[in-house]
Amino acid sequence: MQVAFSNGFDRQSLSLGVDRKRVLALVNKASVVQEEKFDDLVVRLILGKEAQADSYLLLIAQLKDNSLHPDVMFRVRSDLYPNIMMLEPVMVLQLLAQRYGMVLRVGSRLARFYYREEIALKGQEDLGRLVQIVDDTGHDCFASYYVRPIQSGSGIVASCALAFCIDKVLYDDWLANPPSKRRLENPMYRPITRIIPLKRAMEIRASCMSEPTRGDRFYKTELRLAIEIIVKLLGGAWYRNVYDNLPKVVGQEDPRLLHWYVRIIGLGHFLNQLWRADDSNNLSDKIDELRGASFEHTYFELKIAAHFDRKGFDMTFVKRKKVNVQGRSEWLKTPDFQVNSKDGYSFVECKRKSVLGLAIDNDVEDAASQIQEYGGPGLIFIELQERLDQKSVEKLLERAKMLLQGKNRVSMLVFTSEELRNERNTYAAATHAWPIPMTSMQLPKTVKSAALFQEPVDWFPLSAALPSE
Repeated sequence: MQVAFSNGFDRQSLSLGVDRKRVLALVNKASVVQEEKFDDLVVRLILGKEAQADSYLLLIAQLKDNSLHPDVMFRVRSDLYPNIMMLEPVMVLQLLAQRYGMVLRVGSRLARFYYREEIALKGQEDLGRLVQIVDDTGHDCFASYYVRPIQSGSGIVASCALAFCIDKVLYDDWLANPPSKRRLENPMYRPITRIIPLKRAMEIRASCMSEPTRGDRFYKTELRLAIEIIVKLLGGAWYRNVYDNLPKVVGQEDPRLLHWYVRIIGLGHFLNQLWRADDSNNLSDKIDELRGASFEHTYFELKIAAHFDRKGFDMTFVKRKKVNVQGRSEWLKTPDFQVNSKDGYSFVECKRKSVLGLAIDNDVEDAASQIQEYGGPGLIFIELQERLDQKSVEKLLERAKMLLQGKNRVSMLVFTSEELRNERNTYAAATHAWPIPMTSMQLPKTVKSAALFQEPVDWFPLSAALPSE
């Protein structure tokens, strides 16, 4: 097939050190080719590995008049996703756009990546500026928009076949500065001495030695170490607010005391699991967000993230972004974190049910909108506030499945609840899960399996990193 090069494409590909000869070699010997048809538009995405390099080339081109017209090319390093060649090229492009893309406005929608969607337009202003870059960085960019207005039954809509805009400064900086290789760690055991100096941890344990029994000393030490981690990472003001709102109980036999004891220690575990010296998983950005959240919300979101992290998944929190649109600031809708596995990736959104009872519409719709406007495959977790009987759970699942109809980027929703269990002579919070799998986009099998919380609770004690008494 003839390849019709343009001067603009030549300049962009040569900036990557890729000449026409290498482009033709990619077209003729590509490892993965994906063709997307949108009425009379045909877009071909071509992905191939570069020889003697840990990188790949991704070409986006239009097929017209029996010729291939290259639009834009990207070099993709393997740290974008550990097993790139198993992904469809459009999924690689989505990851690239979500990490280094500028925010685009189409109608009232704000996103870094648009793919196969129709967006309502309001009046001539939307029609006149069909696609608008709303980032105010002033950086150069690589952009491709396959968008056009069409008449639908509900009015004029923007038919978005594909639209993205890569920030050239951020992208070039990524290519020029490969990350250092991470030291392999056992995800099942991360010592607290990475966060708390050993001397301080020993002082905490020493302060608990006045307790009458070995068990009492152990439980108090675990609680004190958890509080130390929480205060260090989330801040003293946040913890004081939590403490002030704890239920006032009389006597150690009150079950509410045990409930809060287990959850506070649990939060210490989750923070310890997720903390990285280099902040490579963006935990600091998530903590900035959670400092304004309740204990319950913080606990649930970090619990889900720590669960995947401990299972050995590559888990990264999605950084928030605020943009200015027509004189007002808006937060871009994003999921909470991304999970990479050996067989794919997923974007995860966590919600705590906002009210008691069976009312779930607002929670499901809100969570689904975070995924729909960001990308899929999406996985949603919603925590129930109370225990429900089986009949009520069935009604909940039926209603949620109806609400998710048409949400084609949501792959699965999981309702969860917690109960205290006595395991290995100590209390732990076990998670029950009720999944609703959808058929539009498939979750990676490993992610789907982990989302069901089928394995027993087996966290190491926080004090395991300390020398024996």
